[in-house]
Amino acid sequence: MSDLTVILLTYNREEKYLRAAIEGILNQSMKDFEFIIYDNGSEKTDVKKIADDYEGIRVIRQEKNKNSYEHWTDFRKLSRDFLVVTHDDDIMRPNMLEEEYAIIKSADDIKMVGCNASIIDNNGNVLLEKLFYKDGIKTEFNQNERLLTKFATEAEDVIPTYPSVMYRKSALDKVDFSFFKTVGKGDDLYLMFSVDKLPGRTVISHKCLYEYRIHKGQDSRHVVDVIASGKKSIDLLEGIASKEDIERRRHSFDVQIAEAKANEKVRNFITEQNLDVSDMIRSYQENVTNTQFRYGYKQILFFSQVVAYLKERYNKKFDYIIWGLGSGGQKTKYLLDLWYPESRCIMYLDSWQHGGEKDGIPICNVDDFSFNKRNLIFLCGAPAQELENRCYSLLDDYLFGYNAL
Repeated sequence: MSDLTVILLTYNREEKYLRAAIEGILNQSMKDFEFIIYDNGSEKTDVKKIADDYEGIRVIRQEKNKNSYEHWTDFRKLSRDFLVVTHDDDIMRPNMLEEEYAIIKSADDIKMVGCNASIIDNNGNVLLEKLFYKDGIKTEFNQNERLLTKFATEAEDVIPTYPSVMYRKSALDKVDFSFFKTVGKGDDLYLMFSVDKLPGRTVISHKCLYEYRIHKGQDSRHVVDVIASGKKSIDLLEGIASKEDIERRRHSFDVQIAEAKANEKVRNFITEQNLDVSDMIRSYQENVTNTQFRYGYKQILFFSQVVAYLKERYNKKFDYIIWGLGSGGQKTKYLLDLWYPESRCIMYLDSWQHGGEKDGIPICNVDDFSFNKRNLIFLCGAPAQELENRCYSLLDDYLFGYNAL
């Protein structure tokens, strides 16, 4: 009998996404595992009927939607020696279970294995091949350098996609799940770090073995309350990281929360457009590899959606102004030149470097420039307060500050 349990957690998921997730699990190169679909009280989707079209699936249905504490308590009881809990709109690549299982079985002190992930859209197109740009095959963390400790300073390089993680059951048995009652929507992150604090090793494969889907209404990584709850994981750093690192990471979360709040209206508006930005992202992937302009996936996706909307609205051509000659302004210029060479930057605004030109584009002092709302202006680097002082709305006037990128 297999010692690996795979649980697919689902709730009211659209059938096409649920089937893709199911088939990704059934198409694994490793076949010897227990497959459970945990239907967390779905009312809009007949999960049992869908599962009956396949073989080898056990369905456990809850009559009401349980909270994280309740269903993770169930998961631990259902688990054999090793456990993966995956999402109903994501897809495992065919060798994910085999590769992670080989790692976690290779040594008794490995308590958790994660992997890199690709970002896909609602149609399954790959938007970004790697969620984290880390070279190599795998990274190991032990008691001297935990994943959690590294998170304090280099989060973008070391966090695996949460639903790709394979846990050792004996490690989960040592975790007090009561945190699920208070942490909020960032509880997956908190669980991962709670396991990481235990004795033993954490291993992250840098191979892309999982496809994380971004679609309308589903990208929790920029949602305000998810980021705010993720901040609570910093409490776990007490005693294993310096006070300076802890405060630096708390500040980083505060910045992300402020940005998410400022951009919420814009993100909701762009999400409603349901734009296909696959070609833009593809051109970015082909050109950005060996340049300095390596954004995180959130910034790239959002920025591409914004400019796709502007291009669509203004007949594929627009003039824009960039606020700031710093790294944000240069990255914005790089991307717009790459994606929309027919559009043009007509001015830089920079209070520190004004006067003269850069690449033939005039540089003006922000304080001396009078905005004309009749023209489309695309700003990068503008603090929200600056826009408010000038009576502009981030969305209504199509002005986007750097925190929106």
